[in-house]
Parts: sequence; C-alpha cells; structure tokens
Amino acid sequence: LNTACSASINTGFLSGALGSDHRYDTDKPTDQVNLIAAGLGGVDLPFTCTDLATETKQQRPHTATQLAMVYTEASAEKVRLLGVLDVARTALNAIVMTTTLTAALAEVDAVTADFSLPT
Repeated sequence: LNTACSASINTGFLSGALGSDHRYDTDKPTDQVNLIAAGLGGVDLPFTCTDLATETKQQRPHTATQLAMVYTEASAEKVRLLGVLDVARTALNAIVMTTTLTAALAEVDAVTADFSLPT
C-alpha cells in the first residue's frame, strides 16, 4: 500500500489553473520542492506543465494566483491519497483471517482495489 500511495503521489496531478486542464509532474523530489516554492513564492513565473489537449510539455507563464491554485490542488490531492492509504491500512488490519487462503486474498484484493490512482 505504501508503494502504491507513493506511486500515485509521484504520478502527477491535474490542475485547471490555466483555464484548461494541465498535468503537473511530481515524479522527482525536485518537482515537488519547486511546486512548493512556486506556490508559496507569491510571484509570477514560468512553470512546466503538460497541456492535455496537445500533450505538449513546456514552461508556461503562471501568475502568482495560478501558482497558488496549482500548489493548493497538489496539496489536496496528496492529502486525499494519504487518506486513502490510511483507510486501506485500517481495512487491511480489520480483515479477519478466514478458513481459506483464497477467501483471505479476496478480502485483501477488495481493500486494495479501492486505492485509486489519479486520472
């Protein structure tokens, strides 16, 4: 579950801050640090994202307000994923071992299937 949660966080996220959906990368620690700095910096600057309509990844001008919105959305998505992880952990801990391995594995699959990756 920890690996799945980390993978989901590192998959990136969508934001409509520029007026249409763009994907922002979070696969490298520097991506997340740069987003924090840009979101809290309070200045206009170019920031890299991918336009979903054209699949073009490039730096695009962002206002301080847009960067704050991107940062807020990224933070909310990360908190959502960590919440899903917590619920899944709790559910796994609550599984009562059944009489067969197949039934126990089915219960584990039911819990882990709820771990949704961002689209």
